[in-house]
Amino acid sequence: MKRSCIVVADATRARIYSYHHADEPGGSDENLVEQRDLIDPARHHALDDRSQGHLEQLDVNFAGDIADAVELITREQGYCKLIIVASSSMFGNLRDRLGPFQRSGLEIVELERNFAKLTTFELRERLGELGTLPLYIRPHSPAHDTGSRRRGVH
Repeated sequence: MKRSCIVVADATRARIYSYHHADEPGGSDENLVEQRDLIDPARHHALDDRSQGHLEQLDVNFAGDIADAVELITREQGYCKLIIVASSSMFGNLRDRLGPFQRSGLEIVELERNFAKLTTFELRERLGELGTLPLYIRPHSPAHDTGSRRRGVH
């Protein structure tokens, strides 16, 4: 079974997913589940001070919060791969904060994309289209089932 942690972030929100994929006799089995949904409350309250320096510091702080959550989840759940999908405004900050993971033996895949507002299903499809995850094949209805056990996104 292949287990991955997927981080999808922009400057205001980060979602952390677990993804499990196993090839089994008669088909494959997969599961994509949101583990955490982090919101940066400071960014929402920054309406009074929109200076570039202030917003950049908020991004650095939020990237630290995301990195802390990812570190905890990857340590507890034993992932072999970390997929980072972030908007351009957060990408560099996350790369800086998640740098120590590169030395941990964890495979890291980075995508500079703004997918934070996608639904779980849309995210799964897009990551498949990009080749980051196996191509997503919609489950067949029971009447058309050819033996595939692919469960899809949960």
